[in-house]
Amino acid sequence: MKAIICMQGKANIGKTHTLRKVYEKLNSHEKTILEQPNDDIYATIKMGDFLIGITTQGDPMSGLKERLNELMQKSCDIIVCASRSKGYTVEDVENSALQNGYSLIWSSPFVTEDKTLRETCQDYMAQSIINLINGIAYV
Repeated sequence: MKAIICMQGKANIGKTHTLRKVYEKLNSHEKTILEQPNDDIYATIKMGDFLIGITTQGDPMSGLKERLNELMQKSCDIIVCASRSKGYTVEDVENSALQNGYSLIWSSPFVTEDKTLRETCQDYMAQSIINLINGIAYV
């Protein structure tokens, strides 16, 4: 099964930080960095027979559509990405999934103003995404 898991939401709510934690938690798997613009991650992760693509850059004008296409050309089974909650980044994710036969799963980070809870919330959401990846890998 091919799927895109897209973490969506407005700016500065923890999408990138949560997806960075997903990448870090998959530390026992073979990783290939494709590019590392600023603090963002653009990489593939080999997990058994599955290839996972991850891109944390989902802002407008960030090249999300091109990165999604490249990850699909690399035959990623699962792609984890970020996007805003409306506008053409959402359209890019939807169109990429539809045109390439990927199921689309939307997610959004837990949001809290409490700095003490923020890290816990991001850890929990990252682990939930990893659990989902594992579930998809065995469907």
